[in-house]
Amino acid sequence: MNFYDKGKYLRVCESLNRWFQRQNYKGIDPFLLDQVFFRSGTNFVKQIRFLLKPFHPFIPRRFFSFSRPIIIPKALGLIIRGNSSLYSIQLQKKYWSENYKLMNILLENRNQNFKHVCWGWPFEWGGEIRYPPNFPLVCVTTPIGHALLDFYEITQDKYVIGIVEEVAKFLLFENGYEKYEDSICFYYSQFDKLLILNANAMAGSFLLRLSGINGNDEYRKLGIMAVRFNVKEQNSDGSWYYASEKSRSKNFRIDNRHTGFILEALSISNRILKEQTIQESISRGWRFYKRHLFQGIVPKWSVDKTYPCDIHDVAQSIITAVELEYLDFAQEIIEFALEKFFNGQDEFYYKLFKNGKINKTVFFRWNQSWMFRALTLFLKKNE
Repeated sequence: MNFYDKGKYLRVCESLNRWFQRQNYKGIDPFLLDQVFFRSGTNFVKQIRFLLKPFHPFIPRRFFSFSRPIIIPKALGLIIRGNSSLYSIQLQKKYWSENYKLMNILLENRNQNFKHVCWGWPFEWGGEIRYPPNFPLVCVTTPIGHALLDFYEITQDKYVIGIVEEVAKFLLFENGYEKYEDSICFYYSQFDKLLILNANAMAGSFLLRLSGINGNDEYRKLGIMAVRFNVKEQNSDGSWYYASEKSRSKNFRIDNRHTGFILEALSISNRILKEQTIQESISRGWRFYKRHLFQGIVPKWSVDKTYPCDIHDVAQSIITAVELEYLDFAQEIIEFALEKFFNGQDEFYYKLFKNGKINKTVFFRWNQSWMFRALTLFLKKNE
């Protein structure tokens, strides 16, 4: 492990924490433009979005000035995870009280139309499939479940684990999954029933973590089966498509952050299961990830496209490298982020272009919350 300035990293994390509080845990999101310009009533939504998507990185900050700041549940989950990491480092109870406050906000903003606890995006979004505001998604609900597990591990509070149990019940009884012999894939949502690989990996690792706490054998069995599905779906070169070929979605792109999500989830699962087949899958996936989805230390957008470099990919790259214990590589990416994306005080920027120009829009979730999660995880793993 290379030397790093722990004090500097802590100061950045604490400045982000104060920034969240000054914003009252509300902010803007890239998807807010999607909601305004591409509502479900718009004709040819999919075609218009496809034509305009390449120009999204160039949208300046002022275009978001009409959007009122909103509560974004997934961002609050990321902050809870970051606060839990900071508590494990500094043992300051202020992070506990902040997390309880965030939990209450999350419960206030859950989807009340479902029996069990779940969350979605607080806006309409999507291309071919238009998701209604707050419709629960595995890619939102499960990461929040992971966050609550992080918090439970430091508090041992039965109230917290009770909420986590409700998340698991949502996954099993209201969201559901597809069964394939000895494996399963959780639906992306009940709205579409798509088989999206990163969401399934998240769900599997969540159930495995929870089963280690409550001893629920059914959760463990289903977690193993979900992990098995992702291992089977891995391509021969070590990559994963965004969607399973068994899904009615034909989205077979391979990109940085979604590959990172899968590797992170498999690593969490493997620490519990310690199975050779999972470790081999992770090793093949990491080789592909490192070789084809980075240009040096710069996280690429996709296999064949590096720029514009996106702060979300940067943050997830740090998280993935830390989870897989490539701490030197994670540190290099952090230094790259601090040099190229950080304002030196409390904000991370959106996009870096090949010519060095920067889109300085600051998004609550996409930029700030993800980098908070990444930096705090790095600090925790180095304790």
